[in-house]
Amino acid sequence: MNPPTRRRSWYSAHRSWLFAAVFILGAGVRAIDLWRPVDGRIRESWRESDEAAIARNFTREGMNILYPRIDWRGDGPGYAEMEFPLFPWTIAVLYDTFGFHEVLGRILAYTFALATLAIFLALARRLLPWRGALAAGLFFALNPLIVRVSNALQPEALMLLAYVAGVYAFVRWIDARRPGHRAAGWWMAAAFATSIAILAKATAAHVGVLFAVLLWRRYRWAAARDPWVWAFGVIALVPSALWYSHAHHLWITYGNSLGLSNEDHWIGADVFRESSFTLGLITAELFYVWTAAGALTGLYGLAAAPNAPAARVAVPWLAGAMLFYVAAIRTTANSWALYYHIFSVAPVALLFGLGVAQLARLRWRPATRAAIAVAMIPCAIVLWYIVAHDLPIGYSSSRGVKLGAIALVVGFMTILVVRGRGRTSSLKRAPGLAITAGVAAPLALLLLGAQVAADVHPHHETGNFIAAKLFAPTIPPGALILSSGGPCHTVMATHVAYNQSYMFYWLDRKGFDVCVEQQSMARLDSVVQRGARYFVANDTLVRSQPGFADSLDRRFPILATSNGWSLYALRPADNGEHGH
Repeated sequence: MNPPTRRRSWYSAHRSWLFAAVFILGAGVRAIDLWRPVDGRIRESWRESDEAAIARNFTREGMNILYPRIDWRGDGPGYAEMEFPLFPWTIAVLYDTFGFHEVLGRILAYTFALATLAIFLALARRLLPWRGALAAGLFFALNPLIVRVSNALQPEALMLLAYVAGVYAFVRWIDARRPGHRAAGWWMAAAFATSIAILAKATAAHVGVLFAVLLWRRYRWAAARDPWVWAFGVIALVPSALWYSHAHHLWITYGNSLGLSNEDHWIGADVFRESSFTLGLITAELFYVWTAAGALTGLYGLAAAPNAPAARVAVPWLAGAMLFYVAAIRTTANSWALYYHIFSVAPVALLFGLGVAQLARLRWRPATRAAIAVAMIPCAIVLWYIVAHDLPIGYSSSRGVKLGAIALVVGFMTILVVRGRGRTSSLKRAPGLAITAGVAAPLALLLLGAQVAADVHPHHETGNFIAAKLFAPTIPPGALILSSGGPCHTVMATHVAYNQSYMFYWLDRKGFDVCVEQQSMARLDSVVQRGARYFVANDTLVRSQPGFADSLDRRFPILATSNGWSLYALRPADNGEHGH
C-alpha cells in the first residue's frame, strides 16, 4: 500500500474526529471572555446594556414578554419598540430560577452559538466534499464576527441559530420532496426556525431571497401554486408582522425605540456622493467576513465549480445578505455595526470550503506544496507581529491598506473571469491562480485567528464603568437622572438612536438622556420639571456645545468627577432664572 492510499485511509477513518476537533476549537474560542459580567468589559456598550436592563426589568416589573422596558424611559413606563424580546425574557427566567447572575445571559448566548456551529457543520458536510466541509467549518469557527456575538448579551446569537437552522432545514426539505413524500418534519423545522430568526431580528427576513431562488430552481412557477409554500410563508412571516406592528405602536405611544423607527437606515441619493458609505461596507465584508485572503480562495472555488451544490446555495444566500446591506447602508457601513454582517459569514464559509475542495482535487507536485508551506512562514511572522504589537487591522487600518486589499481581490477576480471565459476546465491549467488560492487558504485562517486575538478582553468602557460605580452611592434609589447621549445625527444619517444606555444600567437608575446637539439649559429645565435630580454628564460632550459647560457650572453644583464624567445635582430654576 503506497503512502497516498495510507493517507486516504487514515483520513476516511478519522473524519468524524476531525469535525469534532473543529467543533471543540470553535467552542473553545467562543468561551473566551465568557465569564465576564456586564461591566467595563462589554463590547457593544449600548446594545448589551439595553439587553441586560430589559432582562432585569422583566424580573422587577413583570414578566409580560409583550412589554419590554428600557431604563432611559424619562418619567414614563419605559415600554420600547424592539425585536421580539425572547432573548432578554429568557435571561429573566434564568434570573428567577438561579438568582441574579449576569453571566447567565452570556451562557445562554454561548449555548445558542454552539448549536449554530454544530448545524453549520452539518450543512457544510451536506453541500461539500469532506475536505471542503472541514475548511468551511474552520472558517466559520474562527470568524471574528461570529465569535464576538457568541457570548454577547445581544439577540444575534439566538437569531443566528434560527437563521442557519432555517436554511439547513429548508435545504433538507427541498432535497427530500418527492411524489408521496412531503418531508413534513423538515418543512416545519424550516418554517418555525425562520419565524424565530425574523422575530429575533427583522433583518433576517432577507433569507427569503435564498428560499425563493431554491424554489424557483426546483419548481419554477409551480412553486407559486404550492400550498406548502404559502403555508411556509404564513408561519415564517405572520408572527413577525404581528409583533413589529405591536412594537411600532409602543414607539408611537411612548416614544422609545432601540433603533428601529428612530434612526435612518435606508439608502438614499447622498450615498452615491459620499465614498465613506461604499468603503465602509466593503471594509466590513472584506476584513471581517471574507478576509482579503479568504476572498481569493472563495472566488477560485466559485469560478472552478459554479454549479456545485455549495455554490448554488451560497451565491443566492450571499446575494440576499448583500441586498440587505446595500438597502440599509446608513447602518451597515458604520464601524459600530460590524455585527450586522454576521449574515454573510455562513455563505462565505461555504464558498471558502468550495475553494479548498477544488484545490484538493488538483495534482500538486511536492515542490509546489513545499513552496506554499514556505510562503506561509513570513505570513505567519507578520501576523504574529501585528497581534503582538496591537497594530491596527480591519476598520482601524489606513485607507491605503483598505484600497490595496480591495484592488487585490478585484484584480484576482478579473483574472479568474478572463482566464476562465466560461470554461472552468481552463482554470485547472492555470497553476498560478491555483497556487495563489492555495497560499490564501491557510493565510485566511491565520488572519481570522489574528482578528479574534485582537478582539479578546475588551476593556474600552472600563473608565465609564468606574465613574458609574463611584457616582452610584451619591444618587438616592429611585431618583431620576439625566445622562449624556450620543450625537443626534452623523454624516451617514440625519436621525440617530443616540441613547447611551450603559450609564443607566450601571447606576441602576431610570431617567432621561439628551443628544449632543440638544444640550442646553432649557433642556435641563424641562427634565428638572419632570423630576430629574442628577445629571451624569460626559465632560467632552458637554464642552462640545459652546457656552453650555460654563452655564452648567454656574448653575448646578458638581458632586463628583471621574474618568471624564461629572455628576451634577439638579434643582429647579429660582427667581425667574431659566436656561437660554
